[in-house]
Amino acid sequence: MNLKRIMLVASMALALVAVAAPASASANWLKHHKPITQNEHIEVEGVLGFAIPGVASYRCEIDITATLFAGTTTGEIDTFDITTNKCVGEGGLQACTLKGDHTFDLPWEMHVETNEAGEPDITITDVTITNTYNDNTPNCPVHDSTVIFPAVTATPDNPTTMSTLTVSGTGAGGIQAFGTASVTPKATFGIE
Repeated sequence: MNLKRIMLVASMALALVAVAAPASASANWLKHHKPITQNEHIEVEGVLGFAIPGVASYRCEIDITATLFAGTTTGEIDTFDITTNKCVGEGGLQACTLKGDHTFDLPWEMHVETNEAGEPDITITDVTITNTYNDNTPNCPVHDSTVIFPAVTATPDNPTTMSTLTVSGTGAGGIQAFGTASVTPKATFGIE
């Protein structure tokens, strides 16, 4: 094959690849609809809980700080604080009062995945929470509990300007995570 023919075949192959390949725009965290250029922090506050379907549930007010990594759709949960006197048990955990002793295996990694509807969700992985309940609480069937979730999903109300996140997930033993939380600052951060 002569040089002209090789160049022609090569240029046709490149043109075919350029047409066939979709434009590869990498996903990013957004701030005011623009990709963040430095790591940013958000706060998430609300009521989150866990349930043993048909048996018991426990929910508490929480305050989370997360770091969004620039140039990516990854990040991490840095802090997870529980307001102990704002916890409520139902069913088999109704008589339980949470002590201030909690352990978390932080930071928890988070990344964006596309859900079945084609919208982005934030997936938080390897969530482990150990709670201790007051010994002097009569009728509480547990002294401590460890809930393990391989993945918890946080679905934003609006992917490009998040104000609230709806949390769900299934953990070890079928335990369900649930709740809704507000993102601060509101409608500032999002995902492209």
